[in-house]
Amino acid sequence: MRRTKAIFKYMPVWIILAVGIVVTYILVMLVAVNRDELAKTSFDNTTNRLTDEISLHITDSMHALYHMSSFYHGSEHVTSEEFNQYVGGFISLYPEIHAVKWAPRILHSQRRDHEQQQSAYKQGYTITEKGKANAVIPASERDYYFPVTYLYPMKGSESAFGYDLASNMARKGMLEGAVYTNSISVSSRIRLTPEKDDSFAVLIALPIIAGGKIPLSLDSPNLQGFVLGVFRIKLIIDRNIEYIDFKKADIIISEHLDGGDGELLFHYHGLNQPIHPYVNSRVIKVANREWRVQIKGDPEQFGATALMDYLIMFMIGFGFTVILAAYIHLLCSSQQQARQISERLTHEMNERKKYEKRLIKSNSKLEILLREDPVMKIANRRAFNECLLNEWRRAQRSGFPLSLIIADIDNFKAFNDKYGHVVGDLCLREVAAVFSAIANRPSDMAARYGGEEIVVILSETFGDGAVTVAERIREAVAALCIPHEDSTTSSVVTISLGVTTIIEASDYSMNEIIKSADAALYLAKQQGKNRVVQAKLDKKKIAGSQQQNKTVINISTCL
Repeated sequence: MRRTKAIFKYMPVWIILAVGIVVTYILVMLVAVNRDELAKTSFDNTTNRLTDEISLHITDSMHALYHMSSFYHGSEHVTSEEFNQYVGGFISLYPEIHAVKWAPRILHSQRRDHEQQQSAYKQGYTITEKGKANAVIPASERDYYFPVTYLYPMKGSESAFGYDLASNMARKGMLEGAVYTNSISVSSRIRLTPEKDDSFAVLIALPIIAGGKIPLSLDSPNLQGFVLGVFRIKLIIDRNIEYIDFKKADIIISEHLDGGDGELLFHYHGLNQPIHPYVNSRVIKVANREWRVQIKGDPEQFGATALMDYLIMFMIGFGFTVILAAYIHLLCSSQQQARQISERLTHEMNERKKYEKRLIKSNSKLEILLREDPVMKIANRRAFNECLLNEWRRAQRSGFPLSLIIADIDNFKAFNDKYGHVVGDLCLREVAAVFSAIANRPSDMAARYGGEEIVVILSETFGDGAVTVAERIREAVAALCIPHEDSTTSSVVTISLGVTTIIEASDYSMNEIIKSADAALYLAKQQGKNRVVQAKLDKKKIAGSQQQNKTVINISTCL
């Protein structure tokens, strides 16, 4: 009898244990399958992002040579000292650039004068080429030469000084490709002394052309020469791996040819080879060449299920089952323990509610950030679109007027070029603060419309009031006295403003409101800037031109 009572007493516990084990097994199998699929998706997304970053960084690094193009186009003759000073200034921003070279086009008739002139920098200078066993010998006679005349940094690259690029068929072909396309051309791999066996560099050439006519060959008279850069692939990849935190992988970059992969350019070893690694392979365009980027990753790194994971998940599920069974036993055994458990659950619920409140508060802060422009610290384009839509609908219902101001900082591109983007951002923020301070009614909104354009929504405001507000803003911005030496309008930063007002919103679309204010802004720019121009939408003319889908704007006031 006692034995039977004991069996019935613990029957709920045994049932819970049996059901818990079965359910745990099913859940473990489902989770394992889903994790493997998610792991592969995560690997593909991560490696695609890494490949995109590598491609973007390579393109950005190569375009650094265009700094040198602008430098040469801006000067009739560049000395060695000017070359070294300029290159030394910007090469520090690109650690992957090993060296920058200048190879002018020298005719045979100019060779002697050129060698005598360069002897001032290197005694016994002569135009050279590679002979047998890679020995450096004087260049043989030819119609023209492309010797490396300037080189920065010189240390460690002395042997390249004076070397005629046209003496090597591969280098000459690269130069011809650059001239034919009038853009950057990339060489095949080259070996640098600091690099290891599985990492190489490439030579990148950019033609410098005098005049507007584009040459089609190396013997064209308007071809001045070539700016060349030696780029270390390893440093480009290392910066992206560090940025994305993807060090536990094998990264292989090689030339991509029509018949398959060509020479190896880079191989990063970071993977302890698993039995079945994930593989992602993509081809990226690098100027005139195509590179294949192949990445191999450990599935477990991206969340794929391993044997130990199965055991851990099963043990966790079984542990929860045992805990639940024990919990039920305790409930059945003691009312006092049940009350204690109930109090504990109540405490946990209270903590959860506190956490939910904090989460709601954090979400509110995040929503504010999503609606605020990070530079100007005023509403962004998204918030403006929502506000204009709401105010336009409200004006339709109420019949009250709705005014819109679009402003643009005069000659702001020249300001950025003169003082830099950091000072430009500070200027944008100060100007935006003026708009927020003047358009300060609860229903008003100042927002960044794009670039240096700022818009102001003035609900329930007639045209004269909107013009007054715009003029106050214009005067306040000028009163900031922000210096602007390159402005064609004033010695300080000024703005131009376009104003429009609609009386019956139901007769106009939001696009017509914006176009009207934008047209007034355009007229303010044409009339000399630093002024306010008001535009009024002509309701009757709009009704007569709706069939032609045109908006009729009547510029009625110019301040």
